[in-house]
Amino acid sequence: MSNKEPIDVESDYDNYLDSCYPEVSVADLTNTYKTSMVLKQIDPTAYRCGLCDYIDSQCILRHWIEINGKYYDYDDYESLKDELEAS
Repeated sequence: MSNKEPIDVESDYDNYLDSCYPEVSVADLTNTYKTSMVLKQIDPTAYRCGLCDYIDSQCILRHWIEINGKYYDYDDYESLKDELEAS
Protein backbone atom coordinates (compact mmCIF):
# COMPACT_ATOMS: atom_id res chain seq x y z
CA MET A 1 0.00 0.00 0.00
CA SER A 2 1.20 3.55 -0.75
CA ASN A 3 2.53 5.84 1.96
CA LYS A 4 2.21 9.35 0.54
CA GLU A 5 3.51 12.41 2.35
CA PRO A 6 1.46 15.60 2.62
CA ILE A 7 2.44 18.51 0.41
CA ASP A 8 4.44 21.33 1.99
CA VAL A 9 1.97 23.97 0.79
CA GLU A 10 4.03 26.98 1.87
CA SER A 11 7.12 25.74 0.06
CA ASP A 12 5.06 24.96 -3.03
CA TYR A 13 3.51 28.45 -2.95
CA ASP A 14 6.96 30.03 -2.53
CA ASN A 15 8.21 28.12 -5.57
CA TYR A 16 5.16 29.26 -7.53
CA LEU A 17 5.70 32.93 -6.62
CA ASP A 18 9.41 32.74 -7.36
CA SER A 19 8.77 31.17 -10.77
CA CYS A 20 6.20 33.82 -11.71
CA TYR A 21 8.07 36.93 -10.61
CA PRO A 22 11.71 37.99 -10.90
CA GLU A 23 13.94 38.46 -7.90
CA VAL A 24 13.63 41.82 -6.17
CA SER A 25 16.38 44.39 -5.94
CA VAL A 26 16.25 47.11 -3.29
CA ALA A 27 17.68 50.59 -3.94
CA ASP A 28 19.86 49.38 -6.81
CA LEU A 29 21.96 47.25 -4.48
CA THR A 30 23.68 44.23 -5.94
CA ASN A 31 21.81 41.80 -3.68
CA THR A 32 18.53 40.38 -4.96
CA TYR A 33 15.85 38.62 -2.96
CA LYS A 34 13.27 36.01 -3.83
CA THR A 35 9.80 37.43 -4.33
CA SER A 36 8.27 35.00 -1.84
CA MET A 37 10.68 36.04 0.90
CA VAL A 38 10.11 39.76 0.28
CA LEU A 39 6.32 39.40 0.28
CA LYS A 40 6.39 37.24 3.42
CA GLN A 41 8.52 39.80 5.28
CA ILE A 42 6.98 43.06 4.02
CA ASP A 43 3.30 42.11 3.90
CA PRO A 44 2.60 38.84 5.73
CA THR A 45 -1.17 39.38 5.46
CA ALA A 46 -1.00 39.59 1.66
CA TYR A 47 1.27 36.54 1.66
CA ARG A 48 -1.19 34.49 3.74
CA CYS A 49 -4.17 35.61 1.62
CA GLY A 50 -2.30 34.63 -1.54
CA LEU A 51 -1.37 31.30 0.03
CA CYS A 52 -5.01 30.58 0.89
CA ASP A 53 -6.09 31.48 -2.66
CA TYR A 54 -3.33 29.26 -4.04
CA ILE A 55 -4.43 26.31 -1.90
CA ASP A 56 -8.07 26.82 -2.93
CA SER A 57 -7.13 26.91 -6.62
CA GLN A 58 -5.07 23.71 -6.34
CA CYS A 59 -8.04 21.94 -4.74
CA ILE A 60 -10.59 23.32 -7.23
CA LEU A 61 -8.42 22.19 -10.15
CA ARG A 62 -8.11 18.76 -8.48
CA HIS A 63 -4.36 18.94 -8.18
CA TRP A 64 -4.61 18.56 -4.41
CA ILE A 65 -7.08 17.07 -1.96
CA GLU A 66 -7.43 17.98 1.71
CA ILE A 67 -7.54 15.15 4.21
CA ASN A 68 -7.64 16.00 7.93
CA GLY A 69 -6.22 19.49 7.37
CA LYS A 70 -3.31 18.32 5.21
CA TYR A 71 -3.02 18.43 1.45
CA TYR A 72 -2.07 15.56 -0.82
CA ASP A 73 -1.56 15.14 -4.54
CA TYR A 74 -4.96 14.26 -6.02
CA ASP A 75 -3.50 11.55 -8.29
CA ASP A 76 -1.83 9.90 -5.29
CA TYR A 77 -5.19 9.92 -3.52
CA GLU A 78 -6.89 8.31 -6.51
CA SER A 79 -4.19 5.60 -6.64
CA LEU A 80 -4.51 4.93 -2.90
CA LYS A 81 -8.31 4.80 -3.17
CA ASP A 82 -8.01 2.26 -6.01
CA GLU A 83 -5.59 0.15 -3.93
CA LEU A 84 -7.97 0.18 -0.96
CA GLU A 85 -10.97 -0.77 -3.10
CA ALA A 86 -9.02 -3.63 -4.69
CA SER A 87 -8.03 -5.17 -1.35
